[in-house]
Amino acid sequence: MNIDDLIADLDSILLRNDTLKLLSQIMIDSDPRLIQSLVNIIKTPQSIENTNRFASILKFVSKKEFIQPLIEVISQSKPHETPWLADYMYALQCLLEHQDDYDNLSVPASWLDEMS
Repeated sequence: MNIDDLIADLDSILLRNDTLKLLSQIMIDSDPRLIQSLVNIIKTPQSIENTNRFASILKFVSKKEFIQPLIEVISQSKPHETPWLADYMYALQCLLEHQDDYDNLSVPASWLDEMS
């Protein structure tokens, strides 16, 4: 499906309500299955063709469930050798800006050493 298909479905009287329901599930309700699927994708950045677009999706959906997997994958990456690293760091930064509870985050000790 692409944006043209989506718009056509919204323009169709027969498909409109189902399409609005789908949009609601994605944009408002954030179906737990969708969130889990995105978490699974976070764990395999090499499978993503456009990690910049994916990072923007994570920012838009903005769920705390994304934070720990991002931290884990980022901590295993190699700076200057990982093409998706900047995109994942951007997504993590955006998610952390809206996070109130930092107590349950598991941050690698090496990150803390680099920050001090």
